[in-house]
Amino acid sequence: MAVVTIGALYGGYQMYGKYTKALHSRQIELEAAQKKFDEANRKLTEGRRAVKQLQAAQARALPARRPGDRRTGVSGALPVAVPARRAGRRAVRPGPRGGWPRCNIA
Repeated sequence: MAVVTIGALYGGYQMYGKYTKALHSRQIELEAAQKKFDEANRKLTEGRRAVKQLQAAQARALPARRPGDRRTGVSGALPVAVPARRAGRRAVRPGPRGGWPRCNIA
């Protein structure tokens, strides 16, 4: 009887050891998965914030050119400058690199 009791206690001890080892490994896996989830959630939040910033910037930006819109900027100033010069008036010309100079009177 004593041998059976000692055998049962030893078997229970071995099973309890395997259980605690498995429980500990599961806890480590759970912590790793939680960290991975938190990182993905943080990246998702950053992406949503970036999308909102881009949408706000697009709302503030100039509208896209559509066919039939009047030209503006350097490409629109050149057709205006040529007739103005022919009529004897002065027109501001774009600089050598395409930008508007501070004072470049034709």
